[in-house]
Amino acid sequence: PWGDIMAASLSGDHAGAAEIAQRIGSATDASFAHLRAAESLAASDPAASVAHRSKAQTFYRSVGALHYLERLQALDAVAGPATQA
Repeated sequence: PWGDIMAASLSGDHAGAAEIAQRIGSATDASFAHLRAAESLAASDPAASVAHRSKAQTFYRSVGALHYLERLQALDAVAGPATQA
């Protein structure tokens, strides 16, 4: 599965990489892939970007990963604010 995550990510399929990482229980890798998906979709598909941001934010808040939270927050200007459930 690790090779599949890398292949998906390298091909730009960050959402697919997130799905694979989540399936194998790697929350760190899934969250980073969600972050990358959010960044790549911010301009072209804001709704999808927000969905990926919400998933990443849940994890990054739980571990206090401020750098990644700042990256996600920077997307507000492009895709609009993410909502937190």
